[in-house]
Formats: sequence, structure tokens, C-alpha cells
Amino acid sequence: MLNCSRWLLKHLKVDNFESTLSKAENALVVFYAPWCGHCKRIKPEFEKAATKIKEQKINGLLAAVDATKQSELTTRFGVKGYPTLKYFNKGEYKFDAGHARQEDQIINFIKDPKEPPPPPPAEKPWSEEDTAVRHLDTATFRSTLRKIKHGLVMFYAPWCGHCKSTKPEFVRAAEKFADELMVAFGAVDCTNDQDLCANYDVKGYPTLKYFSYFDKVVKEYTGGRKEGDFVAFIHSHLKLPHAAKPQTATEAGFNVNVKLSSDADFEQIIGSADPTFVMFYASWCSHCVAAKPMFSRVATTLKEKKSPMQVVGVDAAENPKVADLAQIEILPTFKMFVAGKVVGVYEGDRSFEDLLKFCESHSKT
Repeated sequence: MLNCSRWLLKHLKVDNFESTLSKAENALVVFYAPWCGHCKRIKPEFEKAATKIKEQKINGLLAAVDATKQSELTTRFGVKGYPTLKYFNKGEYKFDAGHARQEDQIINFIKDPKEPPPPPPAEKPWSEEDTAVRHLDTATFRSTLRKIKHGLVMFYAPWCGHCKSTKPEFVRAAEKFADELMVAFGAVDCTNDQDLCANYDVKGYPTLKYFSYFDKVVKEYTGGRKEGDFVAFIHSHLKLPHAAKPQTATEAGFNVNVKLSSDADFEQIIGSADPTFVMFYASWCSHCVAAKPMFSRVATTLKEKKSPMQVVGVDAAENPKVADLAQIEILPTFKMFVAGKVVGVYEGDRSFEDLLKFCESHSKT
């Protein structure tokens, strides 16, 4: 508690507050709570400053208000934390003076009271910045990463200095891969999504982890934190040998009446004047696996009916050029092309009957 001597540090209450301060040219008032640790640390600084102000005959007053006992005053002056320092000129409140907490600072302030500079503007949240980094939370984490073959995620805290220095490097690296459909740089604010970060054993910031199709591969990133390090890491994974790609429709889970396409021949195939019905899929996509038998059955039925329509399957995860050209965002996606143009997008259920009906509605008469 601040023990105020009668002439060094004036203790103010409701009944003497205005009468005391109205006589002071410059008054610095500290609102405190007896139990407050920061208040206890400021007490000796105020007492030493008060002694020197008297000795040097400085025209000023230091005063204190026990906020736990003078609730009317704390409410009137909007005190919300302790200690709070306020400057008064002839009894009139002018501004808060939280910057004057040390003996010398207090004395210099009483000699020449100046309002502290305004605080710097609040830092714009990273998630509101326009960058190639995808900001993830509990609701979007799984749904986003399950479609991404190479994902690098930075778990961070906005106040973390190492995070702040890593952020621009991470952003620049993300820009390098902005056009790669199957590569993503993500960020998770652990102050907002604590449970998500705990699930991935995040114990310090920043923590970086590599994800492939959400949970197919999850591993710690232990490389450097410069743009070049992040870029090299992704490139190293892009160059890794892949499992043998299906060479035939049956290896891909279709029947022989479905034609496989890739980045190399997709534009040529859909450029046909005859309709081309395309299923965009990924090998890891369970909904795609479930749809392949019905899609194959449609292909067989159209062939039996001697329809000129082509029925084609494309692994969008392995063919980013196709996925980008066809603007594929979810899997599976079914689109009808004629002469290189999209003429229909199938959005019904994945039953044989509805898929066939859609194809027949686009067949040439």
C-alpha cells in the first residue's frame, strides 16, 4: 500500500479530491490497489520523486487514490487496471501518463508535463493480409489439406518474435508456388486455435510441419527458415519418385471403356467435336473410389448404344495442368466438354441412372 505523508504524497478521497487538485498547477495521480504487484514496485519511485519535488521546490503534486476504497473516483475516471497514472491541471483531467513510472521520469514529467505519444496502430492480423498463404483453423484445416499433396504449415503466435521474422520468408516462398494446385503454404494462429495446435503437439513457435493429403504423411519440418529453404524443401518433395502411376483404366479402378487422360493429352481429347464426359478424381479420394463403378457402367452403356461420346477419367491430383485448366476445386467433379468448352457440370447424385441421364441429355442426335 502507498503510505502517503501529508506533504510528500497526498492521499485522495472523494471528499478532498477536487479541492486538493484544483490548487495544483501540475498533479500526477496514481490509482492503485494494495494487493497489486506493479503498484508495490512503483511505490518507492513515487516516494523518492515526491521527496525531491519538495526539496527542489518544484511546482507539482504527487497524489494517490486507493481504488479499492474509492470506487466512485475509479468509475468517474475510467480506471480499469492498476496502477493507472493520470495527469491533472488545476483539477482538470488532461491525459493518462503511464510512461512516468521511474523516479527521474516522474520528476521530469512534473517539471514539463507532456502527453505521451499515441501507441502504434494495432498490427493487422496476418490472416487479413493478401498473400498466397492459406490461413487455417479448426473448421478448415482438414478439408483444405486433404486436397493438397504437398502442404507446409506454420503454427505461430502473433506476439512471437521468431514468427515475425519467419513470416516474410514464408510468404515469399508461398508466392513461388501460388499457381501449383497441389502445393499449399498454410498458417495456424495458435492463440485462436489452441486445441488444433495441441493436437499436433505444438510446444513452441513457430512450429512447421509437412502434410501430404492431410494425414497420409505428417512430419516435422526441421530445415532453415529462409525463403530459399522453404522453396528447396517443396522442390525436393516434388522430385521424389512417386508410386507407379496406373497405366490402364483397370489399374486406376475403372473398366476398359473409360479412357484415361493426363496433362499431356487432355486438351486434345476434349477438343473433339463429339461430347466428352470427364470425371476428375484422386487416388486417395474415397468418394471418387465409390463413384468409379457407376462411371464405368455409364461408359459401357454408352458404348453398347454406339454413342460417339467419350468417357474419360483424369487424376487431378497428379495432373495439375488439367486441374487448373478445368478449374477443379473439389473431388470428384464431373464435366461435359464439346470442342474444348465446358457445356455442362454434373451436380446430381452419383447413381448410374442420373449419370446416364445427364450424358444422354448432351448426346448428339
